[in-house]
Amino acid sequence: MPSRKCLLCPRPAAAGGSRCTRCGGKRRGPRRHDANHGRLAKKALAGATVCALCGLPGIPSDPLEAGHIVALSQGGRSEPGNYRAEHRSHNRSAGARLARLARGRGGQKL
Repeated sequence: MPSRKCLLCPRPAAAGGSRCTRCGGKRRGPRRHDANHGRLAKKALAGATVCALCGLPGIPSDPLEAGHIVALSQGGRSEPGNYRAEHRSHNRSAGARLARLARGRGGQKL
């Protein structure tokens, strides 16, 4: 089985990990959100009481947060029509699925 490449550089990842020993847990650069993200996210959450994906209300252990309908990595933009309220667990797992699809490892479709 070929070794997995580091998410941050072309070197092979450490065994069982997604980054090489040199990159470790370091993040490089800021997140890709632009200056308008915070303002647009607040607007998307204003008045939202339920998750757009499952229809359940937010709870303290899984609150609602603003998520992109079309992810930035898939060509989406930070504009008002591309945000919706979703549970934190849905928002974080969507990014993982998109990353797997982008690397060609399959996974669930959105």
